[in-house]
Amino acid sequence: MATFNLSPTRCYPSSVLALELTPGRGLFSGEIMNNEKRFWSKVDKSGGPDACWPWTASLSQGTGYGAASFNGKRAGAHRIAYELSKGPIPEGLTIDHLCRKRDCINPAHLEAVTLRVNILRSPTSAGAVNARKTHCKHGHPLSGSNLATWNTRRERVCKTCEKIRGQRYERKSGRKSLRGQGRKFVKEVTDE
Repeated sequence: MATFNLSPTRCYPSSVLALELTPGRGLFSGEIMNNEKRFWSKVDKSGGPDACWPWTASLSQGTGYGAASFNGKRAGAHRIAYELSKGPIPEGLTIDHLCRKRDCINPAHLEAVTLRVNILRSPTSAGAVNARKTHCKHGHPLSGSNLATWNTRRERVCKTCEKIRGQRYERKSGRKSLRGQGRKFVKEVTDE
């Protein structure tokens, strides 16, 4: 019997576990049916080995990831599929859907990566969208000496726009701008 190091997740609803009937034991023996055949029976593989394999059992509300139990632990169906096919998920890594479909559990579409890589690969996450920007909304380049990060959230800032905002404030209010004093630049980002 294989054991899996699946971390429980908070977002998955409770699911009904099938109890295995074993000779000499009652229905409520607590022994959980944990075979791979039962797990893979909940997958639609009709598209072939290169297509997405949607999880046909329960999906987590709000996130759309497949929810499953295996060896008595609840986890994402994609995490279980990865561990059944490729082995344990390395420490500090998360599973990335290369196909970008959350209900897909085809092991060929799953890769263990750092959380940062997973976020940056996303076409829609705010962090990924901002990381791909080469110019600010006013057309100034976000590179070299014009780029800095604030210490509060490490957000990328266009220095030219910050300077213009400070000058506009001083003109309108007649007071010296405090912009940048409460949020010191951590470092200038240089292209290396």
